[in-house]
Amino acid sequence: MLISPIAQFSSATLFLPQLVPAEAKTIGYFGGAKYGITEDLDAIGGHCHYIQNQYVNGPFTAAQIATTSTCANPAGLSQCAGFYDAVGFVLDRRFLPKWNWYLGTMYSAAFGGLANGDIARTNVATTTGVRFRF
Repeated sequence: MLISPIAQFSSATLFLPQLVPAEAKTIGYFGGAKYGITEDLDAIGGHCHYIQNQYVNGPFTAAQIATTSTCANPAGLSQCAGFYDAVGFVLDRRFLPKWNWYLGTMYSAAFGGLANGDIARTNVATTTGVRFRF
């Protein structure tokens, strides 16, 4: 067990360090691929997945559970377990020797402790543009 700087607020206004298991960690992976549809058009895709273990433990009072300061509501505390996923796709077309046009979109979603503080748990971002390579 490791002593963590994470502190818990109790009804007696006492801050106590929490014990965190030594195996607590985050895990992530990502991958992608590019496929040439034609000589001038490529399709690109990728996926990212990130997992966070729980970094909070210990005895909790009924008041703490009622105020969602524990992992009973995982998005209420950033130290709770959670995960993040993102998937993106791009079409890239070369229309002149040094010019290309791209259109891409990405969907992302956060769950559990990784969603703490987010205004929206999911997001779709789409963009397009023209690029000159020199």
